[in-house]
Amino acid sequence: MGLFLKRRTTTITLKYEAFGALADQMSNVRLCDTFSMEEREKFNFSSIKVRLFEISSNFASKYQNYMYRGKIMKYFLCLCLLAVNIGCDLVNETSDVYQDLAYITLIDDDTLTPNSVEAFHQVCIENDIVGTYAFITSRGIYYPTIMSMLHEYENEGFQVVLHCHEQKNFYRWSQNLDLTVSGVQQVKTGDVYEYWTNGSLYSISVEEVHLDEDGNGHIYFNYLKDYYLLPSSVSGLLKRSSGTGDETIAYSSYQVREFRDAEKIRADMNTAIDILKKERFKDWEYFVSPYGANDSELQGIAREQGLSCLVSISNDDHLCYHSQYMPYNIPRIGLNATDAGANTMSRLKEHIESVSLTGGWLLVGTHIYNGWTDELLQTRFREFVDYAKAKGLKFVTLKEGFDNYQNRGVGK
Repeated sequence: MGLFLKRRTTTITLKYEAFGALADQMSNVRLCDTFSMEEREKFNFSSIKVRLFEISSNFASKYQNYMYRGKIMKYFLCLCLLAVNIGCDLVNETSDVYQDLAYITLIDDDTLTPNSVEAFHQVCIENDIVGTYAFITSRGIYYPTIMSMLHEYENEGFQVVLHCHEQKNFYRWSQNLDLTVSGVQQVKTGDVYEYWTNGSLYSISVEEVHLDEDGNGHIYFNYLKDYYLLPSSVSGLLKRSSGTGDETIAYSSYQVREFRDAEKIRADMNTAIDILKKERFKDWEYFVSPYGANDSELQGIAREQGLSCLVSISNDDHLCYHSQYMPYNIPRIGLNATDAGANTMSRLKEHIESVSLTGGWLLVGTHIYNGWTDELLQTRFREFVDYAKAKGLKFVTLKEGFDNYQNRGVGK
């Protein structure tokens, strides 16, 4: 918990001159030597509530070395003394000051089946919170009941946002194997070839063929983790196991090629957006990216489509009101049915604790269809919700959290 000040009677107006003079006398370190004019303006308050912890943590995060942290603590103590002299009470409560600053948004991905959609809704209702659905619109066509359920839940205060129409690999960067070949007579997409290396047999299939009339050029094969085992010598050889292509293919060299089909992303987004608009879902412009994908190209496509934001997966981050995250680079951490990798309950609780102390916005992603039994929903899920509530975090939809984040001038 942080230490806060609350005025007993009227509004506090704390000017830099008054604070700076006292700080200079007590710490022998001039405020102007440590902070710029813009930073010093942060010490001018005209508010009933003075958030000292926010100030100290903000500057402490900027000045990481010990010397500056020492100065910050001296100013912090000086401000406490000054506040007492002008009639402030010292309060050691988080909820009084940060209750309107600490938010948490719960997003369930994929909407694969009516059962998983209902399970997320039910566990949220039982815990007296609201949630957000990242909607795969094709599932609403395959299961029409999903569409009607989401309409009903939206009317109850839940939110339905864009995920995609079909969750396919073109949303993330893919890799394939580029072989330089010569004298190839006949190879078609889908042909499967094999190669032996280190006593093991591996199969790869043709994805693209780019050859001239002499059969010289490049053949792209699907990419697997074992490609590094391909012989790197100039006389490598593949043997056909199925299809109608050449019996063998000799290659002179190979490389792994990274690629993405941006046009397929645009087409899929357009289809999903059209469905969301046609179905009159209110918040189609909020985008939770498939696979947690996030890079400059995908951010640019999101802007082109008129989307307000891009929420991805970070697993080790949250939004703080002192930071400068952009709307198209909003991190989210995962809450899985079991601890795995960076997705652990202890890590999640660390983020909740941080947001409760300094103010901010934590986004949490779930896949209720994946391993969440009734027992885990009653124990593990409830443990997460109870801990967040105990720390004073308010559960909000993606739209409400985003609007609050933007209104504070962060990320614009």
